[in-house]
Amino acid sequence: VEIVRYADRAHGRTFKNDLHKGREVEQMNVSVLEMARERGRDPAVITYSTICDVADVDEKKRGYFGRHDVGHDQWNGDDLLQWGGPMLSPDAIRQRYQGQRMVALMSGAPANDWPEYSDQVVYGTWVTVGTNEEQSLVPLPANEKIREWVLNDYGNREAQIIGRARGARSEKTLQV
Repeated sequence: VEIVRYADRAHGRTFKNDLHKGREVEQMNVSVLEMARERGRDPAVITYSTICDVADVDEKKRGYFGRHDVGHDQWNGDDLLQWGGPMLSPDAIRQRYQGQRMVALMSGAPANDWPEYSDQVVYGTWVTVGTNEEQSLVPLPANEKIREWVLNDYGNREAQIIGRARGARSEKTLQV
């Protein structure tokens, strides 16, 4: 699997208006066409549910975060274009964290390792992405341990998305 990262900004899950949504869809469709031209075949596409249904991509080759990022082989052997990221709402993050915190504490984990969730956030935090340090484009929890959990959770969901192409079993090099 060849992983190519093109990141110039954070793509949001919501849109300011229909014009903004239209521009996002248009930019995504251009990226799909460029990848198809470069690779010689149409990629599968995973994005937000709000633009998934209007993407100019075969219905069997498109999906959205929260539904198509785990547990299927539909894109086995396909190149994969990810438009945006599997960002969860603050409420969903809180619920996931609190659920894992409860299980960890019930299993005997030290309470210091699992602080009570706080809605306080920081902006522009420097985070490690691969081997690079990058300034975050999204607000992250102010508490370092909760921030680390959020970033690990996001990374785990990214790994699941990459795995949808099933590149480890492919005889050809796949691009994600």
